[in-house]
Amino acid sequence: MYAYAVHNYNLKSITHKYLIKGHSQNEGDNVHSVFEKQVKRHLSSNPIYTPDQYTSLIATAKKTGPPYKVRELSYEAFYDLKALQEEWGHNFSTNKDNQKVIWRDIKVLQVNKENPHSFFYKTSYKDIDFQEVSLRNNLKPWSCINLCAIYSERLSLPQIKQKDIK
Repeated sequence: MYAYAVHNYNLKSITHKYLIKGHSQNEGDNVHSVFEKQVKRHLSSNPIYTPDQYTSLIATAKKTGPPYKVRELSYEAFYDLKALQEEWGHNFSTNKDNQKVIWRDIKVLQVNKENPHSFFYKTSYKDIDFQEVSLRNNLKPWSCINLCAIYSERLSLPQIKQKDIK
């Protein structure tokens, strides 16, 4: 998805720095904590029956300042990233030095417009140089790759689930 964004939205590059588990505190952690407390407070006296109740609880969770904006998504908002990846490349396991890429060890991931057939990574924040992974040769140009919706219609519940709900 990062490569698609770089090549289709006039960006030079995207660099994703992964946080170290247990060593970070960011605004997202605080927001999720506020949500969890609001849901716990509600559940102590009332059950939650529908997803709409979560929407309402999240929107009203913030006690000071403007309320959180909750954007509900429908099936049209989801894209087939697996198909996008298959169009972009197939080699995600070996770098240019023929070393195995161990994904859980990656600390920094980068894609850039200058190298449309590669991505770059570091396994330590202290590393100066990136390792390069060349995806494959003879790729389609980005102008020929489309981001497609994964669903063409609203998903229905399986019959057994509908029976349980009734």
